[in-house]
Amino acid sequence: MSFLGFSASPVHQQSTKVYYFVSEFMTFTKAQLYCRATYTDLATFGSMDDLNALQADQITYTGAWIGLMQTGNFQWQWALADSRFYKDGEMKYRNWAAYEPDEGVNQDCVIMTSSG
Repeated sequence: MSFLGFSASPVHQQSTKVYYFVSEFMTFTKAQLYCRATYTDLATFGSMDDLNALQADQITYTGAWIGLMQTGNFQWQWALADSRFYKDGEMKYRNWAAYEPDEGVNQDCVIMTSSG
């Protein structure tokens, strides 16, 4: 699966995220390790504005790992848990497709399509 990474600095007045689409097949874990070594982490989105900025690049892909994962207590959280990288409310942002999450077996990681 391809993946989306981002580089960012902690939020001050303005949040600046630069997203990178990596068209290389990797597991979620390997993609996350790659992003943490090369950028900041797998992509996180705090608002619809973040998604719109990414979609403005008009990159087409059928699925890419992002940094949203399910914890051991069945809660969804962003891989980058450092609150300094988010504005108020952004750590709770989710934009699920219809009927998701469906709590299927072994569905602990999230992919995103180019349509959001």
